[in-house]
Amino acid sequence: MKALLAGVLLFCSLAWADESAERKAIENLVSTLNDRALSPQQRAAMFTENATVEPLPSPTMDQISIFSEVTRPFVVTNSVSFLSPKLALVNAAVVQFGSIIVAKGTPLFIAVVKVGDSWRIACLQATVAHAVGVVPA
Repeated sequence: MKALLAGVLLFCSLAWADESAERKAIENLVSTLNDRALSPQQRAAMFTENATVEPLPSPTMDQISIFSEVTRPFVVTNSVSFLSPKLALVNAAVVQFGSIIVAKGTPLFIAVVKVGDSWRIACLQATVAHAVGVVPA
C-alpha cells in the first residue's frame, strides 16, 4: 500500500512539473508579442493557420507626444488556465506605465493550442473590462 501511494505521489509530481514547463512556454510565447524586431514571418509563426486575431489597441497619433512619460504598450501575462493538455486560456493585458498615470491597460483573451511540440496562438482578442456597481432605483 505504501509503495502504491509513493507511486501515485511520484506520478503527480511529474505531471505537475510538466504543467509548469508548459506554463513557462506559454508565458514565453505571449512575451514574444512584445518583440518589435520580429520579422512578419517570425510573427506569423506564433499563430495557427486559422487564428482569429483582433488588432491590439494602440494609441492614436494625437495621443502620442514626445515627452509623454508613458511607456510603450506591452503585453503581460496574468494567468494561464489549462483546459486540456493541448489547449490553454491566457488572461493577459496590454499595459502602459507612467509617472502621471500609474498604469492603464486593456484586458486580453488569448487562446493557445499545442501544435506538435510548440504552443501557438489560436485567438487573440481585446476584451472590455466591465465595472460592477449598484444601479440606483
